[in-house]
Formats: sequence, structure tokens, C-alpha cells
Amino acid sequence: MTMSFLKTAGTWWRRLARQLGRAQTHLLVAIVYWLVVPVFSLVRLADPLRLRRNARHSFWIIRRPPRHSLEEARRQY
Repeated sequence: MTMSFLKTAGTWWRRLARQLGRAQTHLLVAIVYWLVVPVFSLVRLADPLRLRRNARHSFWIIRRPPRHSLEEARRQY
């Protein structure tokens, strides 16, 4: 009688554990999806390297020439 009870309890526990594991997996994957995907999509939309193909014809970045003066030469650091 004891062995059949333990066998039944073990079978019940395995089924419950499998269902809880599936639910936990779905929850964790959903949380990761909803936290990670928006961050990467924002970075992708930001275009920090200015790599958009249709934005410009050239990748040349126009910069102002540096100012060289005696005062700046004295303040090197």
C-alpha cells in the first residue's frame, strides 16, 4: 500500500512540476522579450554611427577647424 501511494504521489508531483516549469519558462521568456527587445530597437533607431544609407551621399563629417592661439598653447592640460 505504501509503495503504490508513493508511486502515485511521485507521478502526480512530476506532472505538476512539468506544468509549473512550462509556465515559469513562458513567463521568463516573455519578461526577457519585453525588456530586451525595446532596448535594442531604440539603439537601432538612434543610428549613433550615422550609417543610414539614404541620409547622405557621403560619410564625410564636416568639422570646424581647431582654434590655435597662444592662450590655448599655455593651457595644454
